Amino acid sequence: MTFRLCYDINILMLVLAIITSVQSRSNTNEQKIYRKRMVPAWFNDLQMSALNGMGGCKKQECKGTDQLGLGNPKQKATNIAQKAAQEATAASEAQNAAGAAAARQVKMQLAEKAMQAAKAAEAALAGKQQIVEQLEQEVREAEAVVQEEASSLDSAHSNVQAAIRASQQAQKQLKTLTEAVQTAQANVGNSEQAATGAQAELAEKAQLMEAAKTRVDQLLRQLSGARQDYSNTKQSAYRAACAAHEAKVNAQRSRRHAIKRFLTSGQLKHIQNLKQQRRRLIRQRVVFKNGPSTGALTAAQGYMNDEKFYRKRMVPGLYNDFSFASVDGNNCNGKQECKGAEKISQGNPKQKATNIAQKAAQEAAAASEAQNAAGQAAAHQVKAQLAEKAMQAAKAAEAALAGKQQIVEQLEQEVREAEAVVQEETSSLQNAQTNINAAVRAAQQAQAQLKTLTQAVQTAQANVGNAEQAANGAQAEVAEKSQLLDAAKTRVEQLLRQLSNARQDFANTKQAAYKAACAAHEAKVNAQKTRRSLSKRYLTADELKFIRKLKQHRRRFARQHQFENNISLQRGTSGTHY
Repeated sequence: MTFRLCYDINILMLVLAIITSVQSRSNTNEQKIYRKRMVPAWFNDLQMSALNGMGGCKKQECKGTDQLGLGNPKQKATNIAQKAAQEATAASEAQNAAGAAAARQVKMQLAEKAMQAAKAAEAALAGKQQIVEQLEQEVREAEAVVQEEASSLDSAHSNVQAAIRASQQAQKQLKTLTEAVQTAQANVGNSEQAATGAQAELAEKAQLMEAAKTRVDQLLRQLSGARQDYSNTKQSAYRAACAAHEAKVNAQRSRRHAIKRFLTSGQLKHIQNLKQQRRRLIRQRVVFKNGPSTGALTAAQGYMNDEKFYRKRMVPGLYNDFSFASVDGNNCNGKQECKGAEKISQGNPKQKATNIAQKAAQEAAAASEAQNAAGQAAAHQVKAQLAEKAMQAAKAAEAALAGKQQIVEQLEQEVREAEAVVQEETSSLQNAQTNINAAVRAAQQAQAQLKTLTQAVQTAQANVGNAEQAANGAQAEVAEKSQLLDAAKTRVEQLLRQLSNARQDFANTKQAAYKAACAAHEAKVNAQKTRRSLSKRYLTADELKFIRKLKQHRRRFARQHQFENNISLQRGTSGTHY
C-alpha cells in the first residue's frame, strides 16, 4: 500500500505540473504544448492499443506488436536482439519492482529504454531478414545456375553425340571415297590399256589397209595385162576364124561347081527352094550377136538331112557353122573383113593354153595359103581336108580366147573382192580411230575423276580430323560442364545450409524481438495507465474531450497510413508478378 500510495502521489504531481504548463500556454498553442508532454510519436501504435483496452503482455499476447515495421537498415549486429530482449526484460522487471516506490519519471525512462531495446531488436530482426532474403536470392540464383549448367551439360552431351556421329560418318565417307579412288585407279589403268590396245589395233588395221591397197594395185596390173592378152588372143582367134571361113568357102565353091555339073535342072531348082526356106528361117529365128547361134546350127543340120544324097560330095558336117556365110556369098579374099567370123561362140572350157590362139592362127593361115596354092592342081578332097584343118585351128583359137576371158573375169572378180576388202578395212580403220578417240576420252575422264576423288579423299581426311577434334573438344567441354555442375550443386547445398541456419537465427531473433516488443509495450502500458489516471483526476471535461478528439484523429491517420501501405504493397506484388 505504501508503494502504491507513493506511486499515485508521483503521478498526481506530474499531472498537476502538466495542467499548470497547459494553462500557462495560449489556446492556439494548446495542442503543441500537450504533444510535448506526451510520449514520443513512435509509441502511437502502442498507445492506440493501450487506449483500446489492452493491458500488458504477461498473461495475453500483444496483438499490436506484429505491426512493427521491420525497416531496411544496412548494418545489423547478430546478437543485438537477444541483448535487447534481456535489457527490455530487465527494464520491465525493474519497473515492476520499483512500481510502488519509483516516480512516473522513472517509469517513463524505463519504458523509453525498453522501447529503444525493442527498436534495436527490430533492427537486428530486419538485418536477419535481409540476410535470409539475400541467402534465398543466392539460393535461387544458384539453383538457376544449376539448371543452366544442367541444360548446358545436356547440350554438351548432345554435341558430343553429334560430333561422334559426324566423325563416324566422316570415316565412312573416307572409306567409301578411298574405295572409289581405288576403283578409279583401276579404271584409269583399264582405260589406258584399252587406249593402247586400240592404238595397236589401229596400226594393225593401217597395215592391213596398206596390204589391201597393194593387193588391189597388183590385181589391177594383172587385170590390165590379162585384158591386153585377151585382146591379142581375140585378134588372133578372129584371124584364124577368117582363114577357116575362107577355106570353107573355097571348098564349098568347088563343091557347088561339081554339083552343077552332075545335077539336072529340077534338082537345082529344088536346092534353090531349100536355100530360100533356110534364109527365111534364119531371118525369123537367128539373131547374130557374138557368134553363130544354136538356131542357125539347127537349120544347117536340117538342110544336110534334106540333102543326104549330097553328103558324100560335101565337106564334113562339123563345118556347118560356116555354111551360112557361103550361102550369103561372103568370102575372105584377104582384102575385106570376114564379117561372120566375129560371131564365133565363146564357150566356157576350164583349161586353156596360153599360146594356142597364135599357133592356130599361124596354122590356119598356112592351110589357107596351101589351099590357094593348090587350088588349080589339087582335088576337091585336098581342099576339104585343108578346110577341116583350118576349122580345127579356129576352134583351138576359140578355146584359147575362152580361157583368156575366164582369166580376165576371174581377175575382175578378185579386183572387186579386193576393193571390197579395202572398203571394209577403211570402215574398220575409221571404227578403230573412233574407238581410239573414245578410249582416250575415257582415259582422260577417268584421270579427271581420279583427281577429283583424290581431292575428295583429302577433304574427307581433313573432315575426319576436324570431326575427331570436335568430338574431343565436346568431351572436354562435357567434363568441364560436369565439374561446373558439381560445383554449382555444392554451392547450392552450402547456401541451403546457410539459409537454414539464417532462418533458424531469424526465428530466434524474431522471438527475442517479439519478447522485447512485448516488454516495451507492457512498460509503456503501465506508464500510460498512470498518466491516464492522473489525467482523469486533474483535467477538466473540455480537456478530456480535446484529448479524445486527438486520439480519434490519430486513429484515422493511422488507418489511412495503413491503407496506403497496403495499396503500395499490392502494387509492388503485382509488379513482381509481371
